[in-house]
Amino acid sequence: MSAPDFRVAGHTAADPSTEQILADLLAAELSTVVDHHTDTASYLLMYDTTATWYDPKPQIRTAAVHRFPDHGTFAMETASHTGIAFAQRWLADRGAPLEAVGVIGNDRARPADAATGLVEDKIRADSGRYDLIQVFHEDLDDACDAWTLVRDTAATHAPVRVFLQQGDLEMRTYTLREGAFPDTEPALAWLADRTEPLPPAPEGPPVQRVSAARARSAPAAPGSRSPHAVPPPSIQPVNRGRSL
Repeated sequence: MSAPDFRVAGHTAADPSTEQILADLLAAELSTVVDHHTDTASYLLMYDTTATWYDPKPQIRTAAVHRFPDHGTFAMETASHTGIAFAQRWLADRGAPLEAVGVIGNDRARPADAATGLVEDKIRADSGRYDLIQVFHEDLDDACDAWTLVRDTAATHAPVRVFLQQGDLEMRTYTLREGAFPDTEPALAWLADRTEPLPPAPEGPPVQRVSAARARSAPAAPGSRSPHAVPPPSIQPVNRGRSL
C-alpha cells in the first residue's frame, strides 16, 4: 500500500470545507487500499494507521475528489467506515465505478465464509438503502470488533440493523453478520451486553439462502442431512464486560 494521491496539485480548494478536509487527510497517516482516477475525479479507499486499540475509531477512510479544470478548483468529501463494503458503496454513490473500487489486494483481511460475502454483496448492491446512525471499531489482543448501526429504508420490519464484523488478526480473516432490531435503543443495548444471539434479519440469513441454492443445484448424497436442517448463522453470546 502507498500514500494516497489526491491529484489536486495546481488546484485550489473550492470552499473552506474542502480545504479543511484536505488538511485533515494530509495530517493523518493514511495508506491507499484501492483508488480510481479520471481526468476530473479521484476516488480513494484508505487505511488509517492512526486508528489504534486505544483510540476506537474506524480504520477505513474514503475520499472523493472532484476537479474543475476550467476554474482550477476542486471539491472533496470524506467519510470513515468500519467495513470495506460500506466504503465501496460510499464511493460508488459519488461516481466511482463499483468494479473499479471493488477489488482489494491480497495483503488485506479476507472474508472468512460465504455468509460474510453475501452480506457484503447486499451492502454494495443498494444505493441509498442504509441511513447511517453510528459506527464503532476496537482492536483487541488477537482480534478486532467493529460494527455499523444503520436504518434500513427498505425494511418493512425491524428496520434498525447492526452489521457486526469480527476479525481474526492471526488468520487475517473476518466475519460479517446482520442483525435486526425495532429501534436504536435495543440495538445499542444488545451491543453493550451480547449475552443473547444476534437477532437475524427477517429477510432470511445468508447461509440459509446459500444452503437452499446448493440444494437446488446439486443432488443430495445418500444419507446426507437436509440443507434446511442447517441452523442459520448467529453471533453466539459472549460476556463483553464493557459499555458503549
